[in-house]
Amino acid sequence: MAQSPIQSNQFIICPEHPSEYARFYCEDDHVMICDDCIVGSHCGHKKIKLKDYLSNKRQHLKQNAKNSRDNNLPNIQDALEKALKGKTDFNNSVDKQLERVKLRREMAKKAFDELQDELVQDFESARNAANDEFDRFSARQRSRINLIQETIQIVESRNLDMLDTEVVSYDETLSSSMTDDPYLDVPPTIQPPRYQCQDDSVQKGKLQTILGYMESGTYAEVAAVDFQRRHNVDQDRNGETEEENGSDSCPESIVVEDKRDFLAVKTFKRTDKVSHIIPKQSLQAWLIHSDIEEVDCSSGMVKTKIIKTIEERPQCATRNNANELIIGMWNKKSLKQLKYSGSFGFNFFARNRNYTLGTYKNTAPLQAVCLCTCKSASVNGDITVCLVEKPASDQNPVKNPIIRRYANDKTQLESDLVLSEDKVDIEAPAYLSENTKGDLCIVSCPEGKASWITITDENGIMKFKYPETDLKVANRIDYDFIGAGFLSDGTITVLDRIGFRQHLIDKEGMLLQIDTHENLPACLAIAPNDHVWIGFDDGHVKVFTYRNEYTEVSMKSLKHEKQKRKAVSSV
Repeated sequence: MAQSPIQSNQFIICPEHPSEYARFYCEDDHVMICDDCIVGSHCGHKKIKLKDYLSNKRQHLKQNAKNSRDNNLPNIQDALEKALKGKTDFNNSVDKQLERVKLRREMAKKAFDELQDELVQDFESARNAANDEFDRFSARQRSRINLIQETIQIVESRNLDMLDTEVVSYDETLSSSMTDDPYLDVPPTIQPPRYQCQDDSVQKGKLQTILGYMESGTYAEVAAVDFQRRHNVDQDRNGETEEENGSDSCPESIVVEDKRDFLAVKTFKRTDKVSHIIPKQSLQAWLIHSDIEEVDCSSGMVKTKIIKTIEERPQCATRNNANELIIGMWNKKSLKQLKYSGSFGFNFFARNRNYTLGTYKNTAPLQAVCLCTCKSASVNGDITVCLVEKPASDQNPVKNPIIRRYANDKTQLESDLVLSEDKVDIEAPAYLSENTKGDLCIVSCPEGKASWITITDENGIMKFKYPETDLKVANRIDYDFIGAGFLSDGTITVLDRIGFRQHLIDKEGMLLQIDTHENLPACLAIAPNDHVWIGFDDGHVKVFTYRNEYTEVSMKSLKHEKQKRKAVSSV
């Protein structure tokens, strides 16, 4: 029964007997009662004196107020601040996504406008060439008509007094004017150009793949108070994994002129995140995070095997020219080499091997921040390493990093190349790659700033920077590059976490095309045969390739069209 005591001065009235003062508290019914209640409806119940109950209540209220002030109120305030911050972050994130939508549309609009202008120009060129041909024919026929009419008029007016020589001349003129030249006097029949378009390609569903779509957000549900059993996440990950087949194996692309098809040839998913990928051969690689895992996807099955668990955090990794894995650790001034002992065998996953991480090279007093396989044909190199005195931070910017090429013959001295900040724009180097000419591609990732890549020749002379400094673009587009590498034709592919973008630039630093991924990328590596390995935050690993057939067909078609235009214009 609910209690509604009435207080009169310092006395509490019994809720059941308004004429009586409450003198006890019934603990069974949680209500204040009077003497009549004791022998009445609350007879036999457990009760205490009201003054004792109020004394206990006063102490409880005091403690409750203290707990509310010290614990509950701060917790509620923290929850409120988190909600307000979450709202702000959510709205900021939506604003960024909206900017991406607008940017995507502007890029698509620009490409469509260029295609439309080219198509209109093609039609106008065909029209002008045909009109020139019609006009030439019309002018010749008008000239013939005028000449025939003038000759007829002269003959009719001077038929009786015309000289013999004039008779011969006018007869030849009239005969030649009435004879049709098969090349010049046949009316031109030029087939009008026709506009062709696949109507289904401009439907909303098809255009959605270009503009993009929104993925629904999720929120964490409140967990039950009851005890929750946890699944064992350390299950054995060795064995064979089925290759995934799905429509997401190929990223959506922005249509630009002479575009290469950027296709995923292999897709599989790991149970753990990938932070480094080091290709061994065409479709074999090491995957590194907390474990070193071998993967072979050269056949129909994707085979994986964990060969070593590492307790330290890897800073960078590559393979040397002997196809051995080299790893640089955080806060370590030495490079480690993955070594094995035991049975070798002929299988990629040979058993009975014991893998250890031994010292490959000491780099003290410098620390390796990024490294790659040495590919320079003019250097007897094994690996190329970017060394700094200290890792980059807001208080400690990296200055004058050293590019060191360790020789294949470890008895020889290594070669150093100091990159001067006065001549080369590099800050906080995080990724390094090299081509056969000795050109270096260095990714700079300073904290709180947009990323960029710097291309230098083998002597450290800066060739170009991408993207170039442009205040208008810099204020509108941000970059978060996590890797970049040379392809065999000299072009450079760059992986960008902002917008999930894959940039392709030419030898001069000009943007050729941008492809987009569906998930957030985590790491990149370029295999010797131009296979592009990419690891994603959700555990997926995909192997991409740039297919050139589309570009070649487009160029042949363009050449054929130019030849046709030239032939029409010369008629």
